[in-house]
Order: sequence, then structure tokens, then C-alpha cells
Amino acid sequence: MRDRLDMRFRVRLPKTPFAEFEELGARHEELKGDLAAAKTRLGELERSLSQAKDDLLSARADAVRTGGKEPSDAPVRRVEEEIERASQRVPVLELAIDRTVDELCALVQSHPEWFKELDRQVEAARAALRDEIGHYAEAREAYWHLASLRGWLRTFPDRPEQPLPKGAGPVFTDRRRGAQVGHDQLIQALREDVDPPGKLVNPASVKREALLPHAVDAASSEAR
Repeated sequence: MRDRLDMRFRVRLPKTPFAEFEELGARHEELKGDLAAAKTRLGELERSLSQAKDDLLSARADAVRTGGKEPSDAPVRRVEEEIERASQRVPVLELAIDRTVDELCALVQSHPEWFKELDRQVEAARAALRDEIGHYAEAREAYWHLASLRGWLRTFPDRPEQPLPKGAGPVFTDRRRGAQVGHDQLIQALREDVDPPGKLVNPASVKREALLPHAVDAASSEAR
């Protein structure tokens, strides 16, 4: 049970275009904030209790030393009562969060049309990104053609036989492998990022119960 709760407390909900999910997700985040505040308050009270006990011990020692009246332990008991109330609130909030995640799971399962809508949006975004990469490649080719032409004209007619050079442009460095990467390779990598070679996992084949606890990872994979 504890492992299940810990996992659900770590769920980070992505932004979605679905109002019902957003509303319930906002409540989930609010409860997580309440839980964090309750745990912080509990820690503060435990430190206050330790200080109150030290103060009581010191006051009693002074009373014994001077023959004075022994001080009341009321301050210690008040803090202990607050700790008891705070301690009871933590498991209540934990259970509320767990049930909210159950509601989110049920909500996702009750709206299969959301998956179809996201399929449509993903494909539209992929097409737009594919077009942008193509526009970048074309714009870069036009730029380096003009830059090369300018360089060639500066030597004309001293070397009229010189063919129009092809501008190589800047080169990037792959820090992981220590290798240099040209623009052609960069563009190819960008295209493969949008349309990876090989078989893609169909999100519809993944059990919906498994989607929510891994919301961030699933959203990242879907974006690819």
C-alpha cells in the first residue's frame, strides 16, 4: 500500500485539452500541496515539542535548585495535542490523493474519444514539424548558395574555371562521441526524430490503466 501511495504522490499530470481532466487534475495538485504543507507543519511541531520539553526540563531544574514552584507541563501537552491532530490529517490527505488518482483513471477510461482526438492532434503537430524542418533545409540551402556565390565572385575572373563552391556551413560537435556533425546529418537526425525508422509502438495498444502513473513519460513518448 505504501509503495502504491508513494508512486501516486509522484504522478505529475501534463497539461491536456480536456476540461474534465484539468478540473480533477487541479484538485489532485491541490491535495498534494495540502499534504506537503501538513507534513511541513508536522515537522515544525515536532521540533517545537523537542524545544518545549527542553524548556520544561530547564525550568524544573531551576525550580528544584531554587526551591520554587514546579512549572506546569501544559505547553508540552498543547504541542503534543497539535501533533496528534496533524498526524491524523496526513493519512486522510494521502487517502484522498489515492482516491483522486482512481477518479482520474476512471475518467480517462470513460473517454475513449480523447485518444482519437490526441491521435489527430499528434499527427497534425508531426506534419507541421515535418514542414518546418523542410523549410529550414530549403532556407539553409538558399543561404549557403548565395554565400558561396558571393565568395566565388570575389575571385572572378582570376579563377574563372573555379566551380561554384558548396557552402558547408557550421559544424556541430556531438559531445557524447566527440564527433563533428554536419548540417546534412543534423537535418537527417531532425527528420528521424519526427519519423523514427523502425516500428513505432501504437499508444492504443497500451493498457489505459498504465498510462496515468507514467503520464510524463507517456506524453514524452507520444510527442515523438
